[in-house]
Amino acid sequence: MNLLKPLPLRFYRGGVMLSERNVSQRSHSYSNYRELIESYTAISDKHLTPEIKLRLITRECQAWYEPVENNSQHPLGEPFWAFYWPGGQALSRYILDNPSVTRGKCVLDFGSGSGALSIAALKSGAKSAVANDIDHMAIAASQLNAQINAVELKFSEDNLIGTECLDYDLILVGDMLYDTTLSNSIATWLLNLRSANKTVLVGDPGRGPVGTSSLLSQLCRLAKYELDSVTKKDNYGFHQAHVFTLL
Repeated sequence: MNLLKPLPLRFYRGGVMLSERNVSQRSHSYSNYRELIESYTAISDKHLTPEIKLRLITRECQAWYEPVENNSQHPLGEPFWAFYWPGGQALSRYILDNPSVTRGKCVLDFGSGSGALSIAALKSGAKSAVANDIDHMAIAASQLNAQINAVELKFSEDNLIGTECLDYDLILVGDMLYDTTLSNSIATWLLNLRSANKTVLVGDPGRGPVGTSSLLSQLCRLAKYELDSVTKKDNYGFHQAHVFTLL
């Protein structure tokens, strides 16, 4: 597994810590956010899970070429939710190919971004799924994507790291292990959840912090997927993404 730590081509996935991403509260309602998202994104199925259509910033969108990095005045903020990251693509593909994993389960999509994992879980027979992200725009994007895919998705903006997640059977984590400090915090939490008999699935293309966190010795790879040419190009040449479970 490639343990290099690249930055994605235009945006660093969650370039600030989870607890900091929503420090700046916005006055927009979710309807305002949805209008912004619709104006800056396009509906795309050009990824590993064409069964799921998502509003994304693609090369056909003007926003692709706009300098939003470190630009606090940009109306989209830091639009990590507008990209379908490799680990999320792989984990969603795995769920769709193996519906028994989520069938009848209460699912938490932690750090949900676009909500793709939640949507995949519901399409595969999950009893319920909650898209959890502390970023308001991500929740609005998840709402839009749920509507596009005709699923009844629930939402949470709570920071759940360290909680017991008593309402969930299955925890999905896609592309969240990108920062060493954050990865260690998440690792401790996920290991505790696994000790409480929760099932934990992780999707990741092999970023650096995965190889340094306490999770490494507990990860068992379930699947490996070859990424499409567009995803490879947009993520500094990652060719594959992996799906893991915690032992």
